[in-house]
Order: sequence, then structure tokens, then C-alpha cells
Amino acid sequence: MRISRSARVLGIGAAAAGLLVAGTLTTAAQAVPAMTVDSVTFSAPSITTSGTTMAPQTVTAHVVDPSADPVPPSPNERVWVFILAGTGGRGTLRSIQVTPSFTSGTLADGVWSATVAVPSTADGTWKLAQVYPVCVSSCTPVVPTGAASFTVTGHHRPSLSVGAVPNPVPYSQTRGSVKGRVVDSETGLGMAGVVVGYGYDTSCVQDPAPGDRYSFLVQKTTNAAGYYSFGPVDVTRLTCVGIWGSVRRNSDGDFAFPIFRVLRGVPIQPVVTASASTARAKTGTAVAVQGRVLDRGVWDGLGRPVLIQQLHGRTAWRTVATVNVRSNARWNGTLALTVRGPNVFRALTPAAAVSVESASRPFTITGT
Repeated sequence: MRISRSARVLGIGAAAAGLLVAGTLTTAAQAVPAMTVDSVTFSAPSITTSGTTMAPQTVTAHVVDPSADPVPPSPNERVWVFILAGTGGRGTLRSIQVTPSFTSGTLADGVWSATVAVPSTADGTWKLAQVYPVCVSSCTPVVPTGAASFTVTGHHRPSLSVGAVPNPVPYSQTRGSVKGRVVDSETGLGMAGVVVGYGYDTSCVQDPAPGDRYSFLVQKTTNAAGYYSFGPVDVTRLTCVGIWGSVRRNSDGDFAFPIFRVLRGVPIQPVVTASASTARAKTGTAVAVQGRVLDRGVWDGLGRPVLIQQLHGRTAWRTVATVNVRSNARWNGTLALTVRGPNVFRALTPAAAVSVESASRPFTITGT
């Protein structure tokens, strides 16, 4: 949860540092009653939404905070955060965070309310689950009393897919397209005219706030069949794609229409080379072979395995030797010819953390 203002600190002053009672020095402090949240109400007992349209819902709560001053808050002061939780139904959205506004009373005993933009993906039953005080460090949430709730019926809920072209990405390439489709979960048909936003890098997942380079500043609209495309972009980076509804964001900055997908970088297709020191050799003799594994990232380095394989029949490759890549991306090894005539070999490196399995072109050594 994001925190945005300084904590209210309860300072307990004392006229004396301690009291001497029966020869023993003790300290005195008065326990502060716990905060409470009650009288939770919703503006509508039920809401029906469809597609990417949004429906407003206002939540109002009475908050008592004995540690606060009995005065109204300063203008635009953020004091509380409401967390609404959804259960049941067919929705994929299960939590909405919103910052309420002061309605009446004081900081110590006041009424607060917030209007939430509710999408069709919130299908289910909702309640005000927690109220957080806005503070600098971690805060203890208050669980409201009572059982006030509202229901959401969501029709034609959109579903978002995301992928990249090409996939995997060739070693020499980083640019490509991020593509996908928005589909009606009830009909299976593409949804036209849906606004989809694109962002990249870690911050697009952690804090996709407006106004910086990590935001979803690039937006496209789906075509008649529901497809969208962004590009050319660096498809090897962490990529985020999300749907904007008719209301872009709720008041605390969370997605108003929280259909969101993350593409954690498309894997790389390494380049593997392999060659023999000679094209002909007597059976039973050792032949030197060598090559390179060109990739990006840590797997260019020392220790990456390379399997030297021999072709048996038309399609069966059998590993006959295993070597490791040296720090300069090169590898070398030896082969012992056992068959007269053409012997077909290749070098293969298995899939790694950021790259897929890749093999060299076959090469032939003729046994004599």
C-alpha cells in the first residue's frame, strides 16, 4: 500500500518524569482507546455494470480516533485510506483502494466518504474491509464493525491477452511488437473501441502513476475484432498493458478499471556456431571442434553448457559430448569418429533463464 503523508504522532507529556511511591520509582501513562469505524453505508445496495462502463458507488463511514485532535482536517489533507474487498461472483477484481474525503465532524470523531468507480470485473459482493491511517511507516488497519455490503452484477466482462512478435527474439534484435486482444468473456467475441495503455520497466508494475516515463502514456484503441498492437518497442523489457475504462483512475491512483497484464520480457534466441578442424578423418581418431554462443546477459559467461550431438537416422540427435562456454563466449571440444562415411553433428545449448534452447547449423565430418 502506498503512503503519502507524515504520521500523526501522539505525544504524551508529563509534568513529572516519575512518581516516587513507597520508595519505588514508577512511570505513569494513560492508555489511549482504540480507533473504531462504524456506521458504514453505501449509496446503492446493488450495482449493474456492462463491458468497460463504470458505475459510481459512494461509501461513507464514521471514524473515531481518540489519539487525534478534535479539529477538522486541513484542506486536502489525506487522513484515511479505505480498502474495499470483493468475494464470490464471477469477477476478477477483488480489492479497491480509495482515499475518502472529510464530510463532517473532526479528526477525532468524523464522517468520511469516497466515491468508487466500479467496473464489470467487480462482479460479486463487496464490503468496506479495512480503514488505514495514512502514515509514514507501517500502520495497523481498523476493521469496520457491522455487515454493510453491496452487490455488483457485471455483464460482458472484458478479458485481456498480451504477447510479443517475434517470440523468441533473435540475438541481434531487441525491437518488436506487443500485441493482444480484448475479448467479451460471455460471447468470446472481440471488443471494438476499447482503450488499451502500454508501459514498460519495473515501475509500470509497482507504481503506474501518471506524469512520468513509466506511465501508460501510450494508448491504442482496439479494432473491430478487438485486436491492438504497440510497436516498435523493446520487447526484451518488462512490459505492462492495461485497459482504461470510462473512468481512468480511482482517487488514490489505483486502476479504476483493473484489467492488467505483465509481459516479463520475451526470451532471446541465442546464436550458436560450430565447426570442425577438418572435414575428413580416420575413424577412431579425435577431431577438434569449436564454436561460440552469442547471447545477452549473464549466460554469455563462463560455464554455459553446450551439448555436441550426432544425428542418427533422419531426426534423432544423441549427445556425444558436453562442454562449457568460456568467458569469451567460445567453446571447444573433441569428437571421436566411429562410423565410416558422413557423420553429422551439431552444437546445442539448453534453455536458460532469459533465453530458449538453440542449436547450430549441422556440420559433417567424413570418416575414412
